[in-house]
Amino acid sequence: LIFEGEDSPPAAAVAELLPQFEELTGIKIELTRTMLSTLVTKLLLDFTTRAGKIQVFHADPYQTLAPLDGHFVDLRKLMEDPSLPSLPLGREDFTEMNWIGDAYMIDDERVLAIPFSGCQYGLLYRKDVFKKYKDMFVTEMGYDWTPGPNITWDQYYEIAKWINEKAREGVITEVEWGTGHMAKMYDSLMCDFSNVLAAFGGDYFKGHPTVGTYGTDLPGRCTLNEPEAIEAARFYKKLIDIAAAGSTSWDWGGLHDAFAAGKIALAPQW
Repeated sequence: LIFEGEDSPPAAAVAELLPQFEELTGIKIELTRTMLSTLVTKLLLDFTTRAGKIQVFHADPYQTLAPLDGHFVDLRKLMEDPSLPSLPLGREDFTEMNWIGDAYMIDDERVLAIPFSGCQYGLLYRKDVFKKYKDMFVTEMGYDWTPGPNITWDQYYEIAKWINEKAREGVITEVEWGTGHMAKMYDSLMCDFSNVLAAFGGDYFKGHPTVGTYGTDLPGRCTLNEPEAIEAARFYKKLIDIAAAGSTSWDWGGLHDAFAAGKIALAPQW
């Protein structure tokens, strides 16, 4: 079987289990791991040409599951077949939101995928930098800069810009930039911008309650031309202008590597 996966930790975990799977079933799996954009292109080509060369794949909810759901095997039939092995830890191994966001489309009548990649958005930051220069920042800017739920996006911008300036002056030597972003034009840019869009009260569509959960083929009116969305876009552009050089060429992998290399103090990471 041909397995097309994204070049990500979950696919690496699958690769480690392949020898065990082949020994157990006698089925040989040929796993290819590529960038998400390449994976989506290969899948769309395979589906639209009906080539059928790819049997198993990483089904991104937005990029592949939503546009191609009508051509997926309903896994519920296999899961309920007593002659086949069941999920090792049962459906309870995944949260209900995992199933809703990753396995269903429109409703839960069909199971189109098995959740195996539970992506979460988090803010990575250099604890050493924020501890060492905390008093200096408070003295100059007047508030506690420790990352947390009380920090606004305007303050985030101020913090990132302040670190940039101190790094240029040679005061801060641990990092080169205040913030970095996965602002490469594609899925990563959408993920990164969505945080800002939501904070400004904006959204992508208006009119259907299951956009972003179960999914829908009737999302309603696009709202990216609403004042909240426009203001969010202006702020995001301002933020990227002071972000680490290279941010507009990074997806989540590039941002991860830059943070791991010690170049940036803050990294909103998918």
